[in-house]
Amino acid sequence: MHDQKIELQFSPQHFLGIYYADTKRSIFKNLQTKKALLYTVAAAGFLIVVYLLSLQYDRISWLLVFGTMAFISFTIYAAIVISKHIAWRKGIEKYLYDILKYKTFYLLLSENYFEFGMDENIVMKKWANLKSVQTTDSYIQLILNDGSAHIFPAKSMLPHEFEYLKEFIKSRFGNIRSAYEEIPA
Repeated sequence: MHDQKIELQFSPQHFLGIYYADTKRSIFKNLQTKKALLYTVAAAGFLIVVYLLSLQYDRISWLLVFGTMAFISFTIYAAIVISKHIAWRKGIEKYLYDILKYKTFYLLLSENYFEFGMDENIVMKKWANLKSVQTTDSYIQLILNDGSAHIFPAKSMLPHEFEYLKEFIKSRFGNIRSAYEEIPA
């Protein structure tokens, strides 16, 4: 096999649709943060109902302690989930800002490795270090054993180059069955 070089045209806009798909940007629309907030509101509602009932029935006043502990626990859980979401979002925004520093990008596919270049910075990774692949019609993500990942949006290359990349990965690592399905290398 001869080496195949793919010129990439990265733009932060190419990544926004990937990272912020399904309204992941908002803490009120993100599934994890929405669930945490819902649990906190439910615990607050339970605490209010128990408080009002305990005013009439002294025997259930012990539930105030339980309701207070649940409310505090869910509030702490929500704060942790929201802070992780905000840190993730800041990391994405920093990455998108860092992309603007570079002018040229390329991907070089070889039999034993792939090379990703950004101006003078070059990252070479062996295919043997590939843990899994995630692919959709809009991007391909290569996940490596060291935990790092490389995302290549379809919009960053010509359509026939994107199809070539998908076919190359498919031929090396088996059938790509469906979107977001991890394929062990």
